[in-house]
Amino acid sequence: MKTRILFFLMLLIANIFAFNITMYLNANEINATIKNESFTIDNTNYYIVNISKKPTFLVKIENLSLNGTNKTIENIILNKTEIENTLKAYYEMKYTINTSEVNALKLYFIIFNESRNDGTLYPKQEEYVCRRVLLLDHYPCKDNTSCLNTSKSFCILYGRYIGCTKQDMFLKPIQEFAFSSDGIDALLDDIINKLDTLDINNSRDYINQIKENIPLLKNYTSYIENTIFRIPSPGQTCPGCYGACPDMDLNQTSLDLAEKMINNISLKIAPLIQYKLIAELIYNNTQLHIQENLNLNIRLYYNSTYMSLKSKADQIKNLTNQVLERVDNATMKLKLSHLSIMETEIESMINTNNFTLLNESLANYTQIIQTFNSSIKSTITVYNNVSDAYRDATVYMFLIDGKALAPEDNSKRSVLKQTKMLLDQQFKTGLNVIQYEGIKAQYESLIADEKALVSKTSITQTLYLLTGISNKLINGLDIIILQISPLTYAQKAQVSSYLPFGMSFAIFLSFSSAVFLLFLIYYAITTKPINKIVFVMLTILLVFLIGIISIGLFFSMDKSLSKMEYSDYLNLIKYTKKVAIVIPQNNSLDKQTYISIKACASSIATELINENITSSIYEIGPKSCMINNTEIKNCLDKNTYPIIMLNASSISSVSYAGLLIKQASIFGDRAFYDVCPFAKILKLP
Repeated sequence: MKTRILFFLMLLIANIFAFNITMYLNANEINATIKNESFTIDNTNYYIVNISKKPTFLVKIENLSLNGTNKTIENIILNKTEIENTLKAYYEMKYTINTSEVNALKLYFIIFNESRNDGTLYPKQEEYVCRRVLLLDHYPCKDNTSCLNTSKSFCILYGRYIGCTKQDMFLKPIQEFAFSSDGIDALLDDIINKLDTLDINNSRDYINQIKENIPLLKNYTSYIENTIFRIPSPGQTCPGCYGACPDMDLNQTSLDLAEKMINNISLKIAPLIQYKLIAELIYNNTQLHIQENLNLNIRLYYNSTYMSLKSKADQIKNLTNQVLERVDNATMKLKLSHLSIMETEIESMINTNNFTLLNESLANYTQIIQTFNSSIKSTITVYNNVSDAYRDATVYMFLIDGKALAPEDNSKRSVLKQTKMLLDQQFKTGLNVIQYEGIKAQYESLIADEKALVSKTSITQTLYLLTGISNKLINGLDIIILQISPLTYAQKAQVSSYLPFGMSFAIFLSFSSAVFLLFLIYYAITTKPINKIVFVMLTILLVFLIGIISIGLFFSMDKSLSKMEYSDYLNLIKYTKKVAIVIPQNNSLDKQTYISIKACASSIATELINENITSSIYEIGPKSCMINNTEIKNCLDKNTYPIIMLNASSISSVSYAGLLIKQASIFGDRAFYDVCPFAKILKLP
């Protein structure tokens, strides 16, 4: 971890010497307004980078000569003291009060001060005269005690002229005048002193104090101008005034101008008096953005590592969820939950720059991903083994359904079908490993019984020896019927169910009629009774034999042609080299069943190719027919090849016919067609 951070620090230093502001913007500043404030101090250029009006970096521009080539290098100033000193020098240059401004401000106060004694009655001593009249030169008024003494003395001296009845009669007006006169002196002395000693360090305090003093000066001025001891100004009346002091009109306009100027100066030096705060702000923002840039690079590194692992984890989680849809595995669920918790923790560590334990967390995350692989393989193998057993049982039951079995074997078939149905109901997703192992064992036992029944000799091979004769008769009849009156598919389907009985009866009737006719002819021409008796017996025997043969032909056609076996039907389609695979149209089924049937039809077509048999896929609806996605009217009526008819049904079964309609009729549900046993048995040796 330390090695990686050192690497990023080195990378960061390199970036600083080639300063690029975009490298240091955080996510919230991508669209921020960025402005540079340039200045020069001692022939060195600087600029302040303001991001969204916030001072963020102080950049120093230096010209260096490297290998005889002049290079301009921009460096972020990282040292806090250097930032502060540079800003101080810049702000002194840009924002400090110049001499002319100080002198102008000082002049306003001087003019105001001179206006205290610029009257015509007592030139240059109006306020001083009033002070002497009020005895303030001999009895200063500084507090209540001293002011009371002044008032007492004033009454003693002027009482008979002004009617002073009490010693404190003039205490308040004397206090107002004395405090105002002394206050103006003190404030003006302080203001002039501050203006004479202004610098960058005291500007804020001095200017603020001067601003605060001006309203006090105005108040003091008002008390002096409106004292009851004054002589009214020309054109004015002053009821109650004593006329002891000259009229005093102080220049308040100078104070107004001074106040306006001091306000402007206050605004001007606002940055100056805050340069330390701004330096602190720049330093903190610089550190913050550099750290964020470092964190960004570290986050990019860890995020790249994590996303590579997470891509693998997502694949494993998808596989795990697929497995858990089939197999109930508490351990895998717990690991899956733990994996999600770890991802949340790792993402939080990366996003919050908490890198301390990140390497350890990523190592644990990697280990869990690796352990999942073996868990998935072992768990899905259990399910796949049962699925394979289910498929094999379905295939062998499909073979059994296509066999003509003896009565006792037919009963066994019924038992096996019932057993398989119950097992199929048990075989569902969400079981645990032990349950699947139990179902697998039962399927294997069922498959063994199915294989034994498949190996049994079919009844058609032992009882019916007239298949060849029947086949030739049917083929000949098929040709005759088609030449006389071509039949539709529906008509062939209807006729074919009666054809074995009709053909057998017709053969019996024709041959027995011929024998009976011969009997009548011979009976008419013979004269010996014994010969007649013998011929009668012979005729009965022949008719009996014809009946036996007809019955044999019926069973042969019914079992061997109307109800063929899979092997016979396979030989039939191998002979024709072409077959039509018929499926229902999409709008007649639910979507998933249609998809399974269509996929099964494609699988059958693929396997038939391996047997050198070509095929076309028919989609049959109530009023339309599509052959290989091309609409053709009455396509089954025009078809001359054997048919593999795939039908949707909740009960699976199969039958084969080789009469007028040479057809394999297959029925099954979605699960049946997912196995597609007809395609599977084509692979069997």
